[in-house]
Order: sequence, then C-alpha cells, then structure tokens
Amino acid sequence: MTEPRLPMSALKSLLLTDLSDNPKLLSLAETSEGKILLLSLFGIVLEIGNPGLNMPAFGVVFLTVVACTFYDKHRMSILPTAVLLLLAADPFPYWFTNDVLKLAISRELPAENTVNVAHMRYETLAVFFVLYVALLHGALRFRDLFIYRRPLVFLLSTFFALLFFVSAKILHGLAQVYLWSFVSVFGTYLWFMAYALTDLQTKDHSPLRLQFGLLHPFWGSSSVPHGKGAAYIRKVMSRTPQELALSQVKGMKLLLICLFFRGVKFVFDQLMHGYFHVPQFVDAIKAQVNGTPFSGSLCWASLISAYFEWVFFISIIGNTFVGCARMSGFYLLRNTYKPIRATSIAEFFNRFFYYFKELLVDMFFFSTFVRYFRKQKRLRIAFATFMAAGIGNMLYHFVRDLDWIVGMGFWKALIGYQTYAFYCVVLAAGIISSQLWPYKPRSTTWFGAKFVPCFGVFVFYCFLHIFDDTDRMRTLGQHFDFLFHLFGLT
Repeated sequence: MTEPRLPMSALKSLLLTDLSDNPKLLSLAETSEGKILLLSLFGIVLEIGNPGLNMPAFGVVFLTVVACTFYDKHRMSILPTAVLLLLAADPFPYWFTNDVLKLAISRELPAENTVNVAHMRYETLAVFFVLYVALLHGALRFRDLFIYRRPLVFLLSTFFALLFFVSAKILHGLAQVYLWSFVSVFGTYLWFMAYALTDLQTKDHSPLRLQFGLLHPFWGSSSVPHGKGAAYIRKVMSRTPQELALSQVKGMKLLLICLFFRGVKFVFDQLMHGYFHVPQFVDAIKAQVNGTPFSGSLCWASLISAYFEWVFFISIIGNTFVGCARMSGFYLLRNTYKPIRATSIAEFFNRFFYYFKELLVDMFFFSTFVRYFRKQKRLRIAFATFMAAGIGNMLYHFVRDLDWIVGMGFWKALIGYQTYAFYCVVLAAGIISSQLWPYKPRSTTWFGAKFVPCFGVFVFYCFLHIFDDTDRMRTLGQHFDFLFHLFGLT
C-alpha cells in the first residue's frame, strides 16, 4: 500500500504562499481525505525530523494528534491522557534527565549497584503528581492565601528552601538521593506550575484536567512552557472546522520549514567544521583556557558560526514543538520568527525565543511593573526589564542546571555562575537601552534603515554569545581573555 501524498499544487502552496489566502487548500484540509493526507505527511515529517522520540513516544504523539483532529471536542480530556501515555512510553527525555540523579547516586551510594533509576524516578513523579494536584485544588479553595496570591514567590521560596536543605547534606544515603530526585523534578516543572497557579486565580479559570495536561504538553517542551499556560491554550484552541484546517495547514508548513532548516544546519556544520576545520566554539574557549588558543581568524570563524548554529538550534527545536501543537488544533505563535530581521536588541529577544521571553515577561516584568516606580515611566520600564531579562533569566538557568550544584556544592556553583550572570546583566542593559533610546536611521534607504540596525544587532549578540555560558568551571576573566584574543590583545 503506497503512502498517500498531497497533490503537488497543494504542496507548493503549503510551502510558498500565504496559506490564509488559499481557500482551495484550506477547503481540502477540512475534508476527511484532506485530514488523512495532512496527518500522513505529518507522520513522515515527524519521523524524518525526529526530535529525540523513541518509537512508543512517536506513536503517542502521532495518535494524540489524530485524536485531536477527529475528536476535537474532547481535546481537554485527550491532553492529560497523552501526558500519562508519554510518561509510560518514554519518561526520561520528556520529563527529566538522569544527570542529577546519577550524580547523587555516585556521591551517596558509590558502592551500591542495585539502585533502579527508573523506579526511583517513577516513585518521585508519583509523589510530585499527588502534591501538584493537591496544590491545584488548594488554589481553588483558598485563593486568598499568600501562596496562591503570589505563586511565583511561593514556588521559588519552596524550591530554594529544599535546595538549601539538600545542599546542607543533613540527610545521607538513599534519603538524600530521593530528595535530590524530587528537587530536580520540582525545578523542571516550576514554571509550568507557576502558569497553572496564576491561571487559577482568575474567575474564568481553566479546568484542572487541562492544567494537568499542560504540566508537560505532549507536543514537547523544554523547562520553558512552549504554549505558556492553560489560559493561553484555551485562547488559541481551534473551535471550528475552518480554524482547525488553518491551524493544521500552517502547522504542517512550519514543520516542513523546520525540516528544511535541519538540512541547512547539517550542511552548514559540515562546511564549517568538516571542510573548513573551524573549531566548535566550546573547543575554542577550552583551548583559550588551557593556554593553547587557536589563531585569531579561527576564533572569529568559530564565534560567528556558533552564533548561527545557536539561531538554527533554537529555531528548529522550538518551532517543531509549535508545529506539533498546531497540528493538534492549538494555533500557537511561532517560537522563533525571522530573528535576523530584527532592527533592535529588544526586537531580536522577542523574535528569537518567544516563549522564554513571554515567561520572563509574565513572571517578572509585569509583577515588577505594576508595583514599583509608578510615577517615573522610564525608570519603571528599565527596572521591570532588568528584573525580567536580568534577574529572571539568572534564576531560570540556575534552577535548570542542578547537576552543577550536585557536583560542586551550592556555593561553588553560585560563584561559578559569574559568567552567565554577567551575560544576563549586559543583555538586560542592551534591551533597556534599545527600549529607551531606539535607533533612528539617518537614511530612508534599505542600507540605512534596515541593514545598519540589523548588523548592529548581530554584532551585539555575537559578542554577547562569548559570555552565554552556564558552565561553572570557566571564570568570567577567561571569557574576557577570549574576547581580547579576537583583537590580538592576548
């Protein structure tokens, strides 16, 4: 039996035209035959551009999209079912990594060879799920409590209290390992919980089953919720056959674009690192630290290629998640949208990693903006931006990278965070300056109005990428040495 295919004219339209202006393609997507064709193409593209799924997990994702397509009125029940099925099919890539747990076992139980990591993780998740559901029910019954009025303050305070306790090594052996396991799961889903508790504070809050279904959405996510919370998901959910057709056609187009850029990235990597022998950026930094730096020209090439690889990676991964969500009828905005066209530092930050920017805005910017410096507009914007792009950014990555704390201890890991903290401060300063003093082109030509500001943004982020390093073994001074080496000063 041959695989059904989209007509060539439809495929051309899918890739090259504004799909909202193509009534024939949208009409085809509304029919049962059109849905089957799109779903078949989705399965092929998802398999080719596999984002780390094993076969059981691939089956769960594909069947969930099918169910959301043909049983669209039951999406809110399908999502939590998909969460549980994915957990059973492939828990580790989707729910957590084993780095923290393995490090904790090696330190607390070095002679123990009978620890079942999978069982320990399932037990941890069972406890976490019970506490999470209890927390959601509490948010509905006790809304006036501080922990529900200020959910992010409560969650961060609880997380760091647990982190200080486990870092103090009061417990030992298996109990300490279990506690590290719980802390790592708590940190991974802290931001999902923050969105859920914030949503439940509203009168028109989302049902609990949807909140559970978005604890880790089946379409994929990092610890940044791609799709924000349930309130946003309800807003972008398709409610008519026409909306579903538009969401799926545009989702398929986005997945094909991601597949195309995977190929572009592969060719780019082969040319830069295979044919031209440009070192990977991390290797160039390590060589600088070890006192055997590469030549200045190779370091420049390594930095510039790392910038484009960074853009490729975030664009492909994030938009693959978005494409899968759109195929299931949730018309999410793109995670990355033409960042190279950004004419300001703030615009690039918004275009490059939209859902991370939204997380920082929702959790840090707005809460600061409504409380402080109300009568001083420019200071108000600057302070709120610093709390989001600076402090919020630091907190997010510190919470995410617990393996460094297990391996080094809390205080050494905090001191080693100096390079990324510097990155966050400079990034926040750049965004603030572009907001308060926007670039005003002196010329209306394409070169003056577009190329010059775009090139300036590229230069800023390219140099800033030198310090975009969460590794705790390299100091800030060593990164400055690399910067000086680029100009022949070391």
